[in-house]
Amino acid sequence: LGINIGKNFDTPVERAAVPDNAYYDGASWTLSLGQGSTADFGYDATVVYHEYTHSVVDTLAQLTVINADIYGMKMMPGAIHEGVSDYFATSLTDDPDLGEYIPLGRHMVNDKKCPDDMQGLEPHDDGEVIGGTLWAVREAIGTAQADSVTYEMLTLIPSDCTFKTLAEAVLQVIDDRVTAGTLTDADRTAVEAVLDERGMTICDRFIPIDDGATYTSSVFGFIMFGACDYIDFIEGLGYSLPSGFQWSIEVPEGSTTLQVTFDVEYFGGLEGKHWIYVRRGEPIEFELINIYGLILPVRASA
Repeated sequence: LGINIGKNFDTPVERAAVPDNAYYDGASWTLSLGQGSTADFGYDATVVYHEYTHSVVDTLAQLTVINADIYGMKMMPGAIHEGVSDYFATSLTDDPDLGEYIPLGRHMVNDKKCPDDMQGLEPHDDGEVIGGTLWAVREAIGTAQADSVTYEMLTLIPSDCTFKTLAEAVLQVIDDRVTAGTLTDADRTAVEAVLDERGMTICDRFIPIDDGATYTSSVFGFIMFGACDYIDFIEGLGYSLPSGFQWSIEVPEGSTTLQVTFDVEYFGGLEGKHWIYVRRGEPIEFELINIYGLILPVRASA
């Protein structure tokens, strides 16, 4: 694994032109740690551990960071990539605050959960849901077990993993260890309680809202991804952007009416039209189109 650490700069102008970033490049198998305009990213241990963990996650799980299919955007694999990398970076330093030197402002001791705190396609923000969940698991069963369980979980999940699938993989690893005697039934109960509290056990592409369940979720999740530039263009073509999740309702037999209440809050003065699509027995399907190289599910086809 190669490491690029930048260079020394002769003038303030040279330094100011440097991108403030650090990243893992899977194609070249390289970590790049920018010296930045105000701080050297290589001086922050959690940044180094975070980017290194990306290479481990990439090797074990091959998670697709950004992708879409006929059911909408696949936003959770990227969040898992970021959240697991945040978790190991902070667990290795035994400090739940990530990037204090830079600073990055991400914290593993948080109360974020799915779907309430999911923003859409900004995986670092959504990754805090995963990082907070794994840190709570760490507090429940101890550092060594939590680190090991998280690592083994990565060997079990698919490339398009959802939070629910991740939770199932964690519990599978826990069950194996309970059988082997390295963890207890009480440990299993504690971990399952964490996963339930954080919404992991229901956070799939399709979330049930049976029996009057109420959830909060971000409807429009493309702001941080630059898709705002395409909104007028998309609407001009008669398209619309789907929300991050689809929702399912099991209607009791013999029912004659169904009522769903939406309470919409706008941010930043952005108000627009909304369409609600309903399909019996199957998920909504969208048409995938290429808009300036970005594949988006933008019009309901079924």
